[in-house]
Formats: sequence, structure tokens, C-alpha cells
Amino acid sequence: MRTHALLVCGIAAVIPLTAFAQKTVTTSGGTANVVPKYSGASTIIDSAIFEDNGNVGIGTTAPTSPLHVVYGPTASSGIFTGGFIQSTINPAANSNATYTGLKTDTTTKSGNIRSFSGPLFGSLFAVDHYGSGSLASAYGLEGEVSNRSTGTVGNAYALWLQLQNTAKGAITNGYGLRIGAPVNNGGGTLTNFYGIYIEQPSALGSSYSIYSAGGRNYFAGAVGIGTSAPSSPLTVNGVIQSTSGGVKFPDGSMQTTAEVQGPAGPQGAQGPAGPTGPTGPVGRQGPPAPGIWGDGSAGSVTISSQSDWDNNVAIQAGDLNFTNFTVASGVTLTIPSGVVIRATGTVTIAGDIVLATLPASYYTPQPGISLSPADNEGDAGAGLSLLQAASVLHPPMYAGGAGGTDSNAPGTGNGGPGGGSIVVRGQSGITVAGNISADGGNGSTSSGGGGGGVIVLASQNDMNVTGSISVNGGSGGSGISSCQGGGGGGGGIIHLLGPNAASAGGSLTANGGAAGPGGIGCYSGGGGGASAGNGGGIAAPGSPGYIIRTPISDPSALF
Repeated sequence: MRTHALLVCGIAAVIPLTAFAQKTVTTSGGTANVVPKYSGASTIIDSAIFEDNGNVGIGTTAPTSPLHVVYGPTASSGIFTGGFIQSTINPAANSNATYTGLKTDTTTKSGNIRSFSGPLFGSLFAVDHYGSGSLASAYGLEGEVSNRSTGTVGNAYALWLQLQNTAKGAITNGYGLRIGAPVNNGGGTLTNFYGIYIEQPSALGSSYSIYSAGGRNYFAGAVGIGTSAPSSPLTVNGVIQSTSGGVKFPDGSMQTTAEVQGPAGPQGAQGPAGPTGPTGPVGRQGPPAPGIWGDGSAGSVTISSQSDWDNNVAIQAGDLNFTNFTVASGVTLTIPSGVVIRATGTVTIAGDIVLATLPASYYTPQPGISLSPADNEGDAGAGLSLLQAASVLHPPMYAGGAGGTDSNAPGTGNGGPGGGSIVVRGQSGITVAGNISADGGNGSTSSGGGGGGVIVLASQNDMNVTGSISVNGGSGGSGISSCQGGGGGGGGIIHLLGPNAASAGGSLTANGGAAGPGGIGCYSGGGGGASAGNGGGIAAPGSPGYIIRTPISDPSALF
């Protein structure tokens, strides 16, 4: 046994080493530069910490900085953190201390007189994607303040940036936040770039996407408010409001109101020989006439009971510029010929609209839109060509031509009146689930039937026609005794103009009127009135008119 001498206070003693506790430690041999650790009470193994020339590596044996951590998780779900520092603050009393979870500080040594052409970074955060798969989101730096209990946070700053110049040095340009231009030089694609993107704030009382407490703000390029495609230094899609001061123009002048009127010119001299006075200022522009869709001044109107506008003085002198116009189901609305209904919204015809006919004349039948009228000698009226019919967008009150009579036949009555006209323009759409009719009237004894009327429907949006629209010619009257009957009226015009005019559907008819029944004992009877289609001669049916569909996104220019 080895012994050692120990001198205590001048007293010599011999104490064997066996008097101290002994512990056997086992190691299988360590790795150079790897910091060892205890894996048990008596076992030393390599740890995950590697030291090389003062650089410490965790997860790497080639550290390139005083602390170099390499972390490579392989799991495909969960939350993984390469480094985690948690400071749990638990003061014993109310505190006015400043706590910092992590502080990084890059400083130049005091007294250093060298210049630096490269940048100094206090902290550098980066996300590098080296894979070939897609990465949904990457955040170079995320700042977060979370209030996770019932306490109150006076001011929460997810990111706080501040410049300081606390000595006698100089800062040439100070940037609270500077975002560099994107780099895309590897042959890839960078589709959209947003220097700053602020998501829509939720309703939190006072919410500001950007709040500048003062100073000047500078924007180069084009700025858009309410538009993502500004074409000028400032493009605003909406209302610009000046609450005070007005507008300053390039010449330095200020304008505080849009209503600026010059002074009235002096009165011209009196007398026949006196000089004419100077012209006074131009008066204000009058209000514009309603467009083809009207101005909506009559509001939204629903016809919910039987109505006759033909005999309603208030309607005849009223305003037919609606926002929305509806004829309810089961209701019949009688409208005088020549009416134009305008709506900035929709027109819905769930009931029936009937065009009142104008009285026919015994001696001079009205021709309406036809090329020639029926006469009192049995001749029928002449109708239009298709091109002529398509051009009738502003039909007159007398649309269908009246039927003729036979002045040589005793007991002959008046010819049938021609059908009326109506134009309906609904900017946001037209629905016809009921019926609209402008048929010609039937001829009385031995007289011709009236020609069908004109119905024009136009919209910037879709039309939905599931009901019926008719402009049929009237039938000829029965012949006297064994004489021949009157001719049928020609069919009228139905013209649909809109984006889906070609497929609007529904039952659309512009048939010629039937010939009046009678014998062949004498040549008598009046000819049918024409419209778009020819009227029928004595005892002959009228020709059909035209159903015209004009697919067009905006028919405004045609009116």
C-alpha cells in the first residue's frame, strides 16, 4: 500500500489513501475535441458538443463560429425548433426592470480606428430552401406578442425598431426599416413582390393598417387607392374628400369649392344704333337627360292590382324612370301605345301587359310603320323588309297599320285597329313570366284586320322569357251574305336586344291574321292592315312579321 505523509500544525502523521472514498469510472475511450458527459453514475461517453480552436459545435464537428448549431429533423409533422431560449420572469414584487429573452450585440472595439466597407449585422435570420419540392410559407423573422391569460398589456409591439446616435459620431442616412429589392438571378420565377403587405385588420375598435404619427412621407412610382393598377402618380378608385383647405393647383391657386362662377357681364347699351354689350358668362350646365335606362327618379314600383294607364291622367303625366318595375302575377296592366318604360335595375312581368289599340278610321286607315296603308278598295297594306324592321327601335304610337274597308259594300264596318307599341329597357335584366301582347284588332263586317304592333325589350344583362310575347295581326271580318271576307292583318315586330337575346326562350309569335270567312258570290271586303308583314288582300291571310334577336353586351349605342 502507498502512503503519504501529512504535516498538520507541525505534527507529523502518516495517513493511508484507503482512508478516502474511491469510485471507479468506466470509459471506452473518447473522441478528440468532443466534450464528454456522464451517461450514468460511473460512465463517461461522448456528448453532442464538439470544440475546435475555441469554436463550439452542436450537431456538427466543423463549427465555424464560437457557437455553431446544426439541426436536421426528419419527421413530417409536428413543431420543431432549432434553438429555444425561455426566460420565465417571476418577480417577487411589482417590477420596473427591463427583461430581455435574447440579446445579440455586434460591436466594434472601443478605440478601433479602422473603416469598414462591409455591413455589420446585429442579428441575421434566414430561411434557405434547397429542396425541389414546394414550400408553402417561409418567414425569415417572426415577431409575436401573445397575451395568454387575463392580464393587460399596455403596448404590444410584435416588432420594435429604433435608431440611436448617443455619442458625437454621425449617421448619414437612418432607416427605421429598409426592405431591399428582391433578387431573382438563378433562372427561377418570382411572380409577385410586395415590399410591405398588411393583412386586413379585424374589428378591434380603432384599426389602422398604417399609422404615421408625423413627419413627411415619400412615395415614388404610382400609388393606387382602391385599385391595384394605378396609372398615375396617384390613382384613386372612389371619392376624394377634402375636409378643410381645399385643393392647391400647380400655379399656387387654391380652390375650396367646385362651384365657381364668374361675374356677370355688363349690360349692353340701349338704342337701335348702340353697340352690343359684351356677352355675359355662360350659365351652368343643365341636368343631363335620362339615359336609355332612365335615372330611377320614380323609385321601385310594383303593380299589384288591375290597372289601366290608358285612362289614368296621373300616370300619363308622371315619371316612368324606375329603379325596378314589376307587374305582379295575376294582374293585368293596360298601357297606351307609344310608352317607354326605363329601369336602372330590373323589369319583371309576372302578370299581363296589354297594349291599348288606337281607334281606326273608316275613310283613311292609319298605315302605322308599314310602307303603304290598306285602302277602301280592297287593297292590302305593304309591310317592311327584315332590315327595315330591325331598325324600328323608337316605334310611333301608330305601330300596326289599320285594316281597310270596302266603301262599295253596304253595311261594311270599320277595319281592325293596328296593334300598339311599347319599349321596355331594364339595365340589370328583364324577366317575362306572364304575357305581353300588342296584337292587331279584328276587322268588323267585310273589313280587313289590323296589323300587329311593335314590342322592343333591351337590357345590359340576361333576359329570362318563360311566358309569351305576341304581335299577331288581326283577323279579317266576315263577308256580307255570299260576299268575300276581309283580309288578315300583317304580323308585327318583336325585337330582343341583350347579351343572351339569342336564347331568351319563351313563346314569341308575330303571325299574320286569318282571312275573314265568306262566300265567292261577290268581290267585296277590305284589305288587311300591314305592319312588318304584309296585310292580306280580300279574303287572304296576312303575312307573318319578324321576331328579331340581337345578341349584344350593351345595346345603349343602338338607341
